[in-house]
Amino acid sequence: MKKSSLSNKEKLYVLAGIIVLLVILLIIGSSLYNKLSTSSKGKIELNLKDSKIVSGEETRLFVIVKNTGSSLMEGTLFITADDVLAVNVSHEDPSVLNIKLYPGESVTRIFSVSGITNAIRTDYKLLATIKKGNETVSSNELILTVTKD
Repeated sequence: MKKSSLSNKEKLYVLAGIIVLLVILLIIGSSLYNKLSTSSKGKIELNLKDSKIVSGEETRLFVIVKNTGSSLMEGTLFITADDVLAVNVSHEDPSVLNIKLYPGESVTRIFSVSGITNAIRTDYKLLATIKKGNETVSSNELILTVTKD
């Protein structure tokens, strides 16, 4: 059996050095990850002119998109309803739904929303999402209430 040329004390110093190096790399890696993940963030604020409408009526959905990050935010704004047969969401100019905002900038888009129901009351979820490719940059949701009368 071959003996190690390092004493136990020296082995302990080498092990401590490796641990310190790994901790430093972990700290650097996590700070880089945080910087990259927060460099382009968006916030979506949703407001309905009327959050409760009668079946067949129309209201306005105000969508405010703000770049809360530190780099350019780009993506396409989508508004979806959990029941696309009962809720119609439209925008008069879909070309303006491609969003490009610099840090601190915001933009407002106004959608027409109508809903139908045969029940006394139905709550529908509206989801606003900004997507860049397959990546979701930001999202928010709210409830539209549609009543029969």
